[in-house]
Amino acid sequence: MDANWVAIISAGAGGIAALLARRMMRLAPTRDMISVNFGMIFLMLLPAAPFFWYFEFSWLAAVLFLLAALIDVAANIFYYLTFEKLPAVTASAVMALSPLAALALQPWLTPGFHLSLLNILGIGLVVGGLILLARGSPNGGVAGQRVEVKARHLAYPLLAALLFGVNVFPVRMLIANQWTNPYSFYLLRALLIAALTSLVLRPQLGWLSRLRAVKIGGRLLFVIAQWLLLLTALEKGSPAVVKTLADTSPLFVLALSGAVLGEKVRGRQVLGALLTVAGMALAVG
Repeated sequence: MDANWVAIISAGAGGIAALLARRMMRLAPTRDMISVNFGMIFLMLLPAAPFFWYFEFSWLAAVLFLLAALIDVAANIFYYLTFEKLPAVTASAVMALSPLAALALQPWLTPGFHLSLLNILGIGLVVGGLILLARGSPNGGVAGQRVEVKARHLAYPLLAALLFGVNVFPVRMLIANQWTNPYSFYLLRALLIAALTSLVLRPQLGWLSRLRAVKIGGRLLFVIAQWLLLLTALEKGSPAVVKTLADTSPLFVLALSGAVLGEKVRGRQVLGALLTVAGMALAVG
């Protein structure tokens, strides 16, 4: 299957995961959820290791993996700080800038992939559309709660967006050179992020029960599908385009919310959806 379609399916899985995350957010603070999520991802993937594990060790491969994993850890910590310090609407809008980092770096890090002016325009339209979708979301904040937006707190989503956009390049280099495969990278990534975020954030686990673990695990099936599809798409596709398409999960959230949950779609969201779809068409053209 074409890498662009794989990235779009990844975004669809991410949209389902995002919808399910609404219920998960009531279980525990984000600080306490991150390590549990990644730890459970590792445990869920581990039984498949005898069949899919592959890592061709070399110092370059090891350094690239550590670089990618550490960037990912930092990005996830900034992601946590973003939603702790900022309203979700503001946080999501700033995080939507992530594809621009990949777009800016692609000519230097993967010069083999040429982007036309229409492709670049398409990526810009997707980013603009995603910002409108975020700003128009009725679920962006906590009812009755007003969060003061301080300028210095905007550094958190900006750094998270930058790091998530940059990280596609070392990850792609690992997979495209066949030093590892999407499964093995994701397995090791989950273990390292779970361990490091546990050390940094020191989560409380008293809220976790067997029933809650089952609920979290159900959502994580879609998270795992989202990331494995993204990593597969990066192996063959243009990093900037794949990153852009994979970040269109809010478009699927909007569609599923309207079709399944019966939520009313606002005018700003309709405009954002139209811009996002038009940008996707241009980005892959």
